[in-house]
Amino acid sequence: MRHASTPVGYATGDTEEKRFFRPADTSVVYRRAFLATVGVFVPPTTGCVARFRGEQSPVVLRAMRARGNETDVRCSLSASFLADHPPLSQAIAGASGRELYEWERVGVSEQTAQDVAEALHQHCEENSGRARGLYHYDGQYYFVSITPRGTGTAGMDH
Repeated sequence: MRHASTPVGYATGDTEEKRFFRPADTSVVYRRAFLATVGVFVPPTTGCVARFRGEQSPVVLRAMRARGNETDVRCSLSASFLADHPPLSQAIAGASGRELYEWERVGVSEQTAQDVAEALHQHCEENSGRARGLYHYDGQYYFVSITPRGTGTAGMDH
């Protein structure tokens, strides 16, 4: 194996001799340069490409009907609160037609998920003094969860 600065050739100029050096394995250097260049340009565009291809939202907002006796932490939701948060309204409306403990899933962006989570927390702290339990709406109880897509059942239960 040659050392990285092994002379590989000589060139003669008008008056002086010049030495050329090259790295021992040029393919590694070029590959690293290519990957570094691609790495700079690919990540900022991957989200745009995903949207054009119709890929799924990165977060799932879920709701499921419950009996109402699973926990003593409860928070009532009003129609106006749900109107202010359409994805939550959509999840609860879908869950109302499902069997008990069957999730209704709505794909949302990370920002929307964060907004809904903060709104639920603030609303319930102000109205019942406690958050992250059962939500009561229109005579029915619901669990609500916000989960990164592809993580199974784990998530931020609210």
